[in-house]
Amino acid sequence: MLIRGVVTEVSISRLVRGYRQRAMESAATDRLRIASIMKRSSSFVVGKLLSRTQISLIGMSILLLTALGSVAVMAYVNINTSDAFQAGYVITDLAHLQREISRLRAETNRLLWNTSANYTTLERYRNTVDTHMELALTEAVNNPRVTTGLKNIQFLLEQYDYYLRRLRLNPTTLQYETAAYQLGEVLDLLDKQILSLYSSEETLFYKDISDALRLQRTIQAMTIGIGSLFLLVSVLLIRSISQTLKGEFKRTYHRLEMEVNERRHVEEELRRRNVYLAALHETSLALMKRMEPADLLEALTARAAQLLGTEHGYVYLVDQEHQELERKVGIGLFSQSIGFRLKAGTGLAGKVWQSGKVRVENNYAEWLGRVDTPGIVPSAAPRAVMGVPLTVAEQDIVGVIGVAYDLNSGRTFGNSEVEVLQGFARLASIALDNAQLFEQANQRMRQIEVLYRADEDLYRHLKIEQVLQSLVDVAVNILNVDKSVLFVLEEHTQHLKPRAARGFRETTLAQMDFPLHNTLIGQAVLTGKPVAIEDTHDHTDLNRAIIEAENIHACLHIPIVLEERVFGVFNVNYTVPHHFTNDDLRLFTALAQRTARAIKNAYLYEQAQQAATLEERQRLARELHDAVTQTLFSASIIADVLPRLWAINQEEGVRRLTELRELTRGAMAEMRTLLLELRPTALADTPLSDLLYQLSDAIRGRARLPVHITADEVCELPQDVKVAFYRIAQEALNNIAKHAAASYARIELHTNPHGTITLNIQDDGKGFNLNQNLPDHLGLYIMRERAESVGARLTIESQIGKGTGVYVVWRA
Repeated sequence: MLIRGVVTEVSISRLVRGYRQRAMESAATDRLRIASIMKRSSSFVVGKLLSRTQISLIGMSILLLTALGSVAVMAYVNINTSDAFQAGYVITDLAHLQREISRLRAETNRLLWNTSANYTTLERYRNTVDTHMELALTEAVNNPRVTTGLKNIQFLLEQYDYYLRRLRLNPTTLQYETAAYQLGEVLDLLDKQILSLYSSEETLFYKDISDALRLQRTIQAMTIGIGSLFLLVSVLLIRSISQTLKGEFKRTYHRLEMEVNERRHVEEELRRRNVYLAALHETSLALMKRMEPADLLEALTARAAQLLGTEHGYVYLVDQEHQELERKVGIGLFSQSIGFRLKAGTGLAGKVWQSGKVRVENNYAEWLGRVDTPGIVPSAAPRAVMGVPLTVAEQDIVGVIGVAYDLNSGRTFGNSEVEVLQGFARLASIALDNAQLFEQANQRMRQIEVLYRADEDLYRHLKIEQVLQSLVDVAVNILNVDKSVLFVLEEHTQHLKPRAARGFRETTLAQMDFPLHNTLIGQAVLTGKPVAIEDTHDHTDLNRAIIEAENIHACLHIPIVLEERVFGVFNVNYTVPHHFTNDDLRLFTALAQRTARAIKNAYLYEQAQQAATLEERQRLARELHDAVTQTLFSASIIADVLPRLWAINQEEGVRRLTELRELTRGAMAEMRTLLLELRPTALADTPLSDLLYQLSDAIRGRARLPVHITADEVCELPQDVKVAFYRIAQEALNNIAKHAAASYARIELHTNPHGTITLNIQDDGKGFNLNQNLPDHLGLYIMRERAESVGARLTIESQIGKGTGVYVVWRA
């Protein structure tokens, strides 16, 4: 889009340069013609002042007074008219200077609009301005007024050079905006200064000419008086000279007046073009910010009509599907006919579409190709209508923009109006293309957002039924379909039956049982491709009872393929006729593919859950066999021999009874531990001290190892910290029972007022070498990992023959 905006700016800049170049060339030609007239006038005065007849008459005059009077008259006339001619030369120089300043301004505006770094042309124009400035100062050396004005202009040019140097040193976007304002202010002052100076000198020039004419009339009277006193020949001579000068001055004045009027007309045309180009530039900037096609077209039509001095305009866009023009925008006379359609070659817009060229009808009411438009009566038909094609990439015609003049205006369209509308047509084409690209990008973003939200809903479920229901919920809630159902293929019956649905009645779902063959939904399974039905009334092979009961007008069947096997069919339905685009098919197909992956994940989760359940059962069986079963077996043997032992030796019987009690307590502790393993919530709810007592009872009963516990009342711990302490203690006691060969163990749990919890587990066993990497020390690494996971510090101390100590410290 940015590239298209730059292209628009370049096009406008070229238009500006073209119009201004032609205007400057015309103004330069005008000024050269004025200078030529001034030079011819001067040449006439110098070369044709005295004819041969006049010289003969002077020769015939022998009177000294007549000769002296004639010489005095000629000298006086030349002295008083030379200032006027000198002023003419000054005006010519000022005109050249004004032309070059105008060129400098146009080139500066071009550079600022294009943010170009090429200053070559601008420097050449600036040097030309200096050259003409020096010429003007030379010609006006005896004119303090002009010299002062030129020095003021020189001062403004120095300010211009200063701001331009700042821009060249720091060509940033912000500096371009600042320089545009500053240089614009300086150039405006330059235009005003040179125009004011030129106008004042022009006025003085005409005044000098008028004074010279009045003076000449006075000289005529004096000459007649002198001639009447002396000779008739002298009178004729003086009158001849005066008449010649008078006629030439009048012709010169008339030519100057005509040239100045023509120059003013050119400047007015240039000003009008500048207004048009400024409006075109502002419109292009505004269009870059509008991305809705309807708003774009309406704004373009209104602005184009405004510049052309009318209130009536329209825009047609091509409907590629029906190969027709549809009126999308209408203002003024055309506001009541939005939605009106034309075929190619029909009406003015249709002929523009067909030919791809501009068409103007300045007598539209009597044009035979006119088409009656709704809302416009024949008596109120437009007087003149113009249409311009809208093209994309300068090839494909995507529409027509047009404006019209009503009967009361009395106006018609000319070349300048065609040029204005063509400029807006180019802008409209670029802006419309940008808007379409923007709409496509938004459509892609919406699809990505839909798929993202669908992924959230599908992948958060791990049960197949939930995944299937999530799919139809996504279709209704996010994709705004009216009804959705997911059919699953039953392998043994080869029928499709609903498994999840949204928006259907229960009675309708009960009727849904479709075989694979001879059905449209079965075709989706057999071909593995989507089947779209845009109007159910066109298909007689559908179940009419279901279609009519649910008021279904359009539906789409998308197969769900799971590992090269069709799992089922995802069905979406609309209660109004719906056209399924390629984007719709891609979106629904992508949704079906994501559902297939979610179903596979659910299957894998179910398999993993079954495997985990089996593994947990096997672990519990091993625990029961290794701990509880052996403990109960030992208790059973003691219970069997206890009656006979009691009869023989009661003291030994008492000892065996004590051992039996410890075994049963240990078995009960082992069972409670296993129950906690089966219920993690109970593990989290039980105080840490109670868990440690339970572990000590289990070890005491299983390994006949005395365990002494000292435990403080511990504040409420986070669940993960409590579980970590429990697991570390469990692993340490198991290691003592299996490997330490200890005679006792001790557990200490302490807390301090600062929230620090300390767990110490010690034994008097055989110990081990901490520096030796033993293969059966995996439990030590597990304890460290558990401590690090909750931010606790674990320390292990052991010496061979002196036991082992495990110390865990956690700070809140």
